[in-house]
Amino acid sequence: MDILKDLDAVEQNFHRREYLISNFSRLKSSVPFSPRLNLWIEKWFKLHQSLFVFTDKDDFFDAKSIQETLQLYVEHFNSTNTILIWNGASSDNIYGSEKGNLMFRCWHDYIHITHRSGFSFAGESIVASIQCSMLPSDWIFEKELVMIEILGQNQYYSVHKEFLKSQRQFTIEYLKSAKAIFTKQV
Repeated sequence: MDILKDLDAVEQNFHRREYLISNFSRLKSSVPFSPRLNLWIEKWFKLHQSLFVFTDKDDFFDAKSIQETLQLYVEHFNSTNTILIWNGASSDNIYGSEKGNLMFRCWHDYIHITHRSGFSFAGESIVASIQCSMLPSDWIFEKELVMIEILGQNQYYSVHKEFLKSQRQFTIEYLKSAKAIFTKQV
């Protein structure tokens, strides 16, 4: 019986993935790629929301010194029991809203800080793995979305030395082919 349940879960994930790839151009930007992922993230956020302070400016982040950046975030968290969350660049995402993207960012940064995992590719890989492990085991598609959101975007940045202009478009292109990291967005 568990094998049939697992097979059904794989089939549902596959169909949702294929639906997105073939219908992306018709989806409104307010439609999340995975409503259940959005709901899971929102529930997680509500349990932890007292930890987060949203800011227009991130004084701690320094791409040239990512190890020091993590240390500053950890020290701030240890002294204030809060995590500063930059609220910029949150539109045009897979969550269908800026709020959804910011809640994901809270979850992501929380894992970075509480696990003291840096912002290098290795650190991001660890954080992505931890986040995926927190999701239900049969959420294959949602785990793929998390991996693209973290590692795919990191790969894109490594190639182009700039952040994505459209996270949403990048994700659909990456779902088609990981070669999307080599196509610079204009």
